[in-house]
Amino acid sequence: MSKRLALLILAVFTGCATSTTGPTFSAAPTPVAKSDHAVLYIYRIYAQPTAWAAYLQIDGREVASLNQEGFTWVNVKAGKHKFKYAWPALAGMPAVNFEYAVEAGGFYAFEMHGKASAFEGQATEIKNVDIEDAKAQMAKCCRYVPPKVKE
Repeated sequence: MSKRLALLILAVFTGCATSTTGPTFSAAPTPVAKSDHAVLYIYRIYAQPTAWAAYLQIDGREVASLNQEGFTWVNVKAGKHKFKYAWPALAGMPAVNFEYAVEAGGFYAFEMHGKASAFEGQATEIKNVDIEDAKAQMAKCCRYVPPKVKE
């Protein structure tokens, strides 16, 4: 494949899909931790490939699918869980599998990252962020997307 064709394909699939219709962070529903659960915020300020929604699974269930500048939150039962942060297969991005434990009544935040470059390759990363720092970041950029799971 020529470099020009590769760049054209990359340009088509790295357009900018954003979460523009949901409420802002300050207008979004406010989570309350249940007695035996924690609250987990998931957000995506900017992650390539930008044309695809990235998703997060907890214990095999998809809980969030986010475009650029999107966030959501879910109640997670206290304890250790298996997480998978991934993209649709057509995006050609690697997935990240990890385990993480949450405590009842706690508030946690994960920020989604991704890099897709014809020259530098692909990378997928999810970072645990201090909850107050995460709230400040979400307040500046993001719109609420309802989670994929009902409580």
